[in-house]
Amino acid sequence: MPARKMRGAAVALLVATWPVLWFARVHALPGLASVLIPAFGLMVLASVIAWGHLGSPLATRLVQVGFALIAAGDGFINLTPWPAAAAPSFIGAHLCLAVAFTRERGLRWRDLPWLFPPALAVLAFAHAELPRVSDPGRAAVLVVYLLALSAMVWRALCSAAWGAKGAARVIGAALFLATDLCVMAELVDGSRAHAGWIWAMYPPALLGLAWSCWERHPSNGR
Repeated sequence: MPARKMRGAAVALLVATWPVLWFARVHALPGLASVLIPAFGLMVLASVIAWGHLGSPLATRLVQVGFALIAAGDGFINLTPWPAAAAPSFIGAHLCLAVAFTRERGLRWRDLPWLFPPALAVLAFAHAELPRVSDPGRAAVLVVYLLALSAMVWRALCSAAWGAKGAARVIGAALFLATDLCVMAELVDGSRAHAGWIWAMYPPALLGLAWSCWERHPSNGR
């Protein structure tokens, strides 16, 4: 199959899986969700391994490692008795993506204003939720997670170029930020109050970020 058609088929499959994931989580179907969620993460990872290209071998490899850690985090949550192990996986994923996006475009003084949107979002969240976390260890993990998340979103905003892929990166990063804040709010509350929002946003967040890292022209387009 030509590379362009393969990429189109991959996007179609991932988009088609999105509402199924939403239904499985919102309607509490753990058997279905525990299989589909890690499978979705692995499909996104496979697309980044197959077509990822950020202009630098190191940046490309870091993106691949980042999505591998995301897939591992989803696996810990859904397939193991150690869901807490997902936290370091996702922290590592955000840091890998932040460094990859920095390697792709470099650090520039004009990047600083783009730090304010994610920083304000995580500061507002921390102000509202952190006092409700009684365990110091959990509070420390929450702070580290918020820092890593804001770094990833900042560098995604700074590295986004004009065009569809740049828009996909911005949207994907923003949705990932919103998803993770909803997840952390649920963990603090001990509830599933935001499940509908989480699973409406998380799949397109992954897809948008991954697609923004694909090479622009398939090497095998015959």
